[in-house]
Amino acid sequence: MAPGPDKASDAKQTRSQAKAARKSAAPRQGPTLTEAELLGEGEHLRLHFSEPLAPTDRVDPNDFRLSMAMVYSYKMYAYAYYYDPGLAEGEELMVVTSMRGQGDTLDLYLSPPFELAYCEELRRELADMQSEPGVRADGGVFLHYAPGEVPITDLDGNHMAAVAAEWVLHRRRGTEDPEEMYFEGPPARRALREPIRVRCGPRLPPGPR
Repeated sequence: MAPGPDKASDAKQTRSQAKAARKSAAPRQGPTLTEAELLGEGEHLRLHFSEPLAPTDRVDPNDFRLSMAMVYSYKMYAYAYYYDPGLAEGEELMVVTSMRGQGDTLDLYLSPPFELAYCEELRRELADMQSEPGVRADGGVFLHYAPGEVPITDLDGNHMAAVAAEWVLHRRRGTEDPEEMYFEGPPARRALREPIRVRCGPRLPPGPR
């Protein structure tokens, strides 16, 4: 005998409630970083997110870190490195001195400033490497993030996921060589998959390329 309309309605409502409960219990994705760009004279990094952020007053600015990074591979061999941009000019690690959020953007202020001339130097170095037969190379300026005691969240409290956090943790742990990290083999081939590439240099004008 088929269930009556009342029982069928109750069963449907129960299934809907169970589905809603499972959905609410599942972890919700926090804000994702969609773009990062160096502005001004290299002292200012602007981050663009997928949604507005909660206030960041209590977030440690140095949960973020920049790297100059390169991956080189030839046949079965591969190596990669992260290097602190501050040491390109002197003996000082680059730090984020402060940050200011507004809506879906977050401005980070760097010390020492990033030397924008390195953007073109990196491009030339990559072009030279890529001109060698059988060589594959990639590199640039990248952003990393490891949440600290107070993470970046959206307005609903959902946390931003870590982004190639090992580079941030490498300095946070107080290692003997916080200015660089090297990788070989499979880890080298994966080194640039997670960090966010920072737009470095003038924005291209609109129109066909």
